[in-house]
Amino acid sequence: MKVGKRRTAAGKKIGNDTIIFYGCVLKLVQEFELQKSRQIAFRLLSRYNSKQTHIEKKYWLRFYRVFSVFLYQKGFFDGYVGSY
Repeated sequence: MKVGKRRTAAGKKIGNDTIIFYGCVLKLVQEFELQKSRQIAFRLLSRYNSKQTHIEKKYWLRFYRVFSVFLYQKGFFDGYVGSY
């Protein structure tokens, strides 16, 4: 990802620090996928009904719990895990 190519929802360019942070998150997520032998699924749906919304919330809550444990096992602390 290059600086200035992506924009926020408000139309502002994404800065260097944000791009560096996104790169760090990407590396950790890729390491998580390799270590746990599971692929993270992103569903892009224009509209959710209540059942699909509930399913997605459960999926991301489970991911959050497992990913948090993964980060704690790597030796990261609460503030760092919370920021990711």
